[in-house]
Order: sequence, then structure tokens, then C-alpha cells
Amino acid sequence: MPIIIKPKVEDYIKVALRGIYTGKSFKRSLWMQRLTLPVIAMLLVLLAKPIVPLNVLIAAVISAVWIYFIPKLFKKNIRKKIERAFLAKASTDSSFLQEYKIDKIEGGLEAFRGENRFIVLFDNMSEYNVEDDYIYILSQDKEFDFLIPSHAFKTKEEFEGFKEALDRQIQIAIRK
Repeated sequence: MPIIIKPKVEDYIKVALRGIYTGKSFKRSLWMQRLTLPVIAMLLVLLAKPIVPLNVLIAAVISAVWIYFIPKLFKKNIRKKIERAFLAKASTDSSFLQEYKIDKIEGGLEAFRGENRFIVLFDNMSEYNVEDDYIYILSQDKEFDFLIPSHAFKTKEEFEGFKEALDRQIQIAIRK
């Protein structure tokens, strides 16, 4: 049974943000930003002669606020940049949000967007993510993003059934 998908910019934003937030470089960068100001503030306060307890307290409070708010600001900034990038792509590339049809084939998925045909084989995937709202599969050649959002199905149960069947097929294909 083919699935007709009408992609939304928000679908791509969710996938991109999930990929970024779970990446090692993002986590490392976030920790570096979190710790830089507090370490510098404490070093400056403790290296000052004489050490003033009020300055230590002020540096500790600023550091605590910094550690709490920096992740939120950092994520908000990244989200804005991702949104701008996808909105720009949607305005310049007319096929980006064009409706496409996905169908199961032996050992993979096949997608049709206009006259173009794209295939991903389950044993040749470079990325496979399953979330509550979508399934994202990227083939090794990276010519087409197989994004299957839950809103492409009539009910949530239908989406969950498709997700389970697809996962089963992928596990079988990987084991071969």
C-alpha cells in the first residue's frame, strides 16, 4: 500500500534538531560553553589578592545562572538557524516540499517524487531513526531523505503498525 506524504518544513526541522542534539560534537560544544565562564570567573576571583568572599559569592551566582541558561540559549539559537535554513531551502527549491509517494519493495523502500524514482535498501542505509512522530531513513548515496511522518497516516495506530512492520523488515535485512 503506497503512502502519500505531504512534507512540512517542521518535519525536517524536527529530524535535523534531533540529529544535532544527539551528536557528540554538540554535547562537547555545549559542555565547553557551559564551563568556560564559570572556570574563568572562579580563577579570576581566586587569583585576586586578597580573596573577597562577596566576589566569590557573586562569581558563583553568575556561574550557576550561566550553567542553567546557556543550554537553553544555545538550543534556541541552533533552532532559529535550522528553521531559517529549511525555510530558505523551501523557498528556493520547489521540489523540497513537493508531495511524494513511498511504497515497500523487496528489501527496501521506493519513493516517487514527480518523475523521479528513489530507492533505499535496508542493508544499505546510512541513517535510520524512529521517533514518536516520524521515521527517517537515509540511503548511502544520500540523494533522497525518506521521511515518513505520522501525519501521513489516518490514525496513530496505523502509523505504529507501519513502524513495527518496517522495523521487522529492516532487522531481517540487516541479519542477512
